[in-house]
Amino acid sequence: MEVYVIIGVIVLLLLIFYVTGRVSEHHRNQITRAALLEEFGKLPDTEYQASDLERIGKYHAKMADQIPPGHFCIDDTTWNDLNMNDVFAKFNATQSSVGEEYLYHRMHLMSLAEETHFAGLTDYFGEHEDERLKTQIILHKLGRIRQFSITDILGYAYDLEPERNLKHYLLDIGLILSVILIFFSSGIGVTALLILLAYSILSYYKRKGEITPYFTTFMYIIRMLTAAESIAANKDSVMERDAEILSGIVAKCRHFKKNAFFLTSGTQFTENIFDILFDYIRIIFHIDIIKFNSMLQFLKEHTENIELLRAVLGRIDASIAVASTMKAMPHLTRPEFTEEKELAVTDGIHPLLADPVPN
Repeated sequence: MEVYVIIGVIVLLLLIFYVTGRVSEHHRNQITRAALLEEFGKLPDTEYQASDLERIGKYHAKMADQIPPGHFCIDDTTWNDLNMNDVFAKFNATQSSVGEEYLYHRMHLMSLAEETHFAGLTDYFGEHEDERLKTQIILHKLGRIRQFSITDILGYAYDLEPERNLKHYLLDIGLILSVILIFFSSGIGVTALLILLAYSILSYYKRKGEITPYFTTFMYIIRMLTAAESIAANKDSVMERDAEILSGIVAKCRHFKKNAFFLTSGTQFTENIFDILFDYIRIIFHIDIIKFNSMLQFLKEHTENIELLRAVLGRIDASIAVASTMKAMPHLTRPEFTEEKELAVTDGIHPLLADPVPN
């Protein structure tokens, strides 16, 4: 009878934790939704330091080397002469790191093939408030990493060589055997267990200290996959192209995402209150280190999918930011491209001027 009572109490506690978590998440979503409604159509007032712009610009610096010949790209001198960093700050209403890095890159470019799709996304999110808010909440959860460039943290992981898991498996087997040995020879079993535990904990923290910086990379990739899975549910014709790409990437990276549970403990990217229950198991049996090594190998084999994932999510986030800017500045117009190599502007103004005189 006591066993059933204990099981019932455990089930009840788990149910309370689950319901509390869902209620808390719903409340946070409502707060975020209200803030996004208030902010849309207003220009951000964020100030950027030189270090911030350098971090955000890493993606453009990487992609600039891959721009095909004949495609227009603003050079650094012209960008600075036009005070484009200030223009970017005024337009950057993105919700994620991949969004602001993509927006910064895109503001350097003019690609006619891509222009039509991006304009379609901008118009779509400007006209469909509910879908925009759903997407913004998803991207808001994806969030920003202020200290590092996504380009850098992905690059570090791509360059890291995975460690073999054999020694970790042998250690786990030794721990299990020492526990079994206690029932036959308690003295020897306990001694062996204590020695192995000491070695396990010390070696765990040594290796964990070496790979912990890369956990940030992995958890952000997992967040991107989670965001992609949610956004891909939007089957609207304008979103169909991106939804199909995102669905394909999620399917290919399902194994990577499935292992997220083993890496979330002790990171800033999780609100899962159950993780603490598994901390000691992870430490003793090196579970997260073993999973890290296998996930790192998987990542190195799927770099193209991860880069495409960040680009599509970034494009969606950036298009919403441009939609917000166009609502805040209704005098902005979309340029019409022709085959003629000339520039014609009517009533042109600089977006940084508070009370400009059109020319």
